[in-house]
Amino acid sequence: MKQPNPIETGDKIAQTIMRDHRIHPSEPADLALVGLLYLYDAAKKEEYLSHVLKVWDFREENNSANLNVKVFCSCLHFETWLRTGNIKFISGFEDTAAEWKTSVLRDDDGSVCYGVIPENKKISVGLLQGYSVFMARAGFLTGNEAFYEECVNQYELYRKNLRNPATGLWHESKNWNNNPGKITRVHSNRSQGWVLRGLVDGMDWLPKDSVYFSRLKAILNEFCNDLIRYQDPRGMWHQLTNLEEAYQETSGTALFVHYLYKGFHRGWLDRNPYLTVAESGITALLGFVREDGCVLNTSHYTGPIPDNQDYLHSPSIPGDPWSIGPVLMACAGLWMAQEPGSMVKL
Repeated sequence: MKQPNPIETGDKIAQTIMRDHRIHPSEPADLALVGLLYLYDAAKKEEYLSHVLKVWDFREENNSANLNVKVFCSCLHFETWLRTGNIKFISGFEDTAAEWKTSVLRDDDGSVCYGVIPENKKISVGLLQGYSVFMARAGFLTGNEAFYEECVNQYELYRKNLRNPATGLWHESKNWNNNPGKITRVHSNRSQGWVLRGLVDGMDWLPKDSVYFSRLKAILNEFCNDLIRYQDPRGMWHQLTNLEEAYQETSGTALFVHYLYKGFHRGWLDRNPYLTVAESGITALLGFVREDGCVLNTSHYTGPIPDNQDYLHSPSIPGDPWSIGPVLMACAGLWMAQEPGSMVKL
């Protein structure tokens, strides 16, 4: 039986989102479009980039093209600029980063928090990774080292708050569900993917000879060393990463595959064992994509849930919108050797 090809499988998924370009900003929608741009890098298929640009035309016509820091899980503006060199996509990036850094709600230790119900001071790895990558990119665009420090400092603060030394994995959140001071103790799979995304995409834009880079690399290697212990024999990670009884979950596995490939190609992760881990992951992952491009076994978005059993009883819906972007990114993982700076057109 012929083994699935990542680019061919990625194209099947891509076709499911290119039926309509009338797409307003949202976290899963923008993440899917970023995944399409990564597939464009790998396959050099112009229709992928053209679709993203049609989405931008629609958004500009409908006043929804502004830089929106509330879309934490990706930054379609920055990613589109990388592929086109059109400065309009990052217009205001520095001002937005400076204002976000100044105005963001913080916990007593300085950890950035969600502004919703400010008295609860809710922290979450979803916010961490989006904020930190934004800061690193602002530092790259401006040369302002205060942005680099903010990126790395937030990861160090969150590590103290949320890393579980017994598992090496990170808890999803703190101060959630009207429980001040309480940590959400589960290790949801996609949340671990966000931890890895923030580390690798943040490091991409830090000066490689700087102390900022060294500090983040230390956290990356610690996290990855623990993460790979939970990959199952098939190559997958599970809905609750440390629980074998949870189902094999695709969105987190896909994020791991993409960022392990990227970390390996950048020279930040050793060939042994990380390349083998990533190769095993993509081979397994392709078995969860149907012929029609529908991705299976993706954990449905619920927000942080405090109890393992509630996660275990949360359904997986075929074609869940959170599946598309990560799996497209994983399908492009083999082709992540290109340094991001080589794409930049300043």
